[in-house]
Amino acid sequence: MDIKRGTSSKKTINRRYLLAAVLIFLVIWIIFKFQSSQNHKVDSSSLAIAEVKRGNLPLEVKGFGVLESERKRLITVPFSAVVEEILLKPGATVQSDSVILRMSNPEIDQAVLQAQQIRNSAQVALKQLQLEHQKENMINQNKLADIQFDAQEAKTKYLALKPLAEQGVVSQFDLLTSEIKVKKLESSLKFTQKSITQLADLHRQAEQILLGKLEEKQSLLALAIDRQQQLEVKAGIEGVLQNLPVELGQNMQSGDKLALVGGTQKLLAVVQIPQRDIKGMKVGMPANVDTRGGVAKATVRRIEPVVKGGNIEVELELIGQLPENARPALNIEAQINLGELNDILYLQTPVNSEEYSQKKVFRLFKGNIATATQLNFGARSGKYIEIKSGGHEKESFILNDMQKYIAQGTVTLTN
Repeated sequence: MDIKRGTSSKKTINRRYLLAAVLIFLVIWIIFKFQSSQNHKVDSSSLAIAEVKRGNLPLEVKGFGVLESERKRLITVPFSAVVEEILLKPGATVQSDSVILRMSNPEIDQAVLQAQQIRNSAQVALKQLQLEHQKENMINQNKLADIQFDAQEAKTKYLALKPLAEQGVVSQFDLLTSEIKVKKLESSLKFTQKSITQLADLHRQAEQILLGKLEEKQSLLALAIDRQQQLEVKAGIEGVLQNLPVELGQNMQSGDKLALVGGTQKLLAVVQIPQRDIKGMKVGMPANVDTRGGVAKATVRRIEPVVKGGNIEVELELIGQLPENARPALNIEAQINLGELNDILYLQTPVNSEEYSQKKVFRLFKGNIATATQLNFGARSGKYIEIKSGGHEKESFILNDMQKYIAQGTVTLTN
């Protein structure tokens, strides 16, 4: 009898365990079904819904960037100096002779004074030499005049004695003596004239030597003054002061950057385009550049071959009249036209959708039911994307990220 009661007790315990397991399973199943029914419901007010359209889709890509000057001038320090005065700040409009800042260097100023003194000494030396030559020329001219007078006098006397000697009034000796004196004075006159000519040539050569030295000193002075004038930093071109990385009182060394000036006569738009959007872009394609003050037409001028940070740099050449606010370093938005797709189905791009890919997107049916539908995407343009297959015209799709509901396949929209 004792053995039978033990066997019956064990069976009762097993039934209880089995019943408890079934109850636990039922509770878990009910909770799961309740949670599943809760996950199927989505508040429609938080959803973005768009309709499939048919038509022509312009292929456009957008990018952001800045306007840059085609002509730029980087100003560097020619020699060590100290920033003494800053007259303009970045953003200022400048002319070629606009003074941006002034620097000081006592050695440069001293060099100018020394060069001036040396130049002045050379001028004085040349002037003294010219005065000496003038004095010497005056003495020689007086001497020449005396000889000319004596020669003329001797010749006159000779001509007067000659008929008298023929008449025997004057001896032939006196006539011969007079003739010799005339020839002697004429010879002296020619020699003096030649000497004066040669001396004038020597004077000219001597003055040329000193003049050359003076010109050398003047060149050194001009060089010193030019270095001094470089302490007054000018823009050099017409445009906008873009950068001025210096401070008042800063010690500058040769080669340090002082300022960057960008010209305003010719501007370029440099924009960053996502690498995924660059496909099909070619030089010469049309574009529009929005400066927030107007829109300018442009064409693609250059496409950078290197990818940086997921973007590719594209350079646009601006065409025609520019908006009044166009200036270097201005932030802009550009839209580049890559062509057009004709008579296609397209939809506003769902979240996390890529061109030429596949994705399940929830499609709306009559009432409040949405079902996950496989869409095959084609090209993307701006906020729209081409639908190759899976969707039809006027069908509506949920654009939000609904990936957590994909496994369930169907959701119910609530108000």
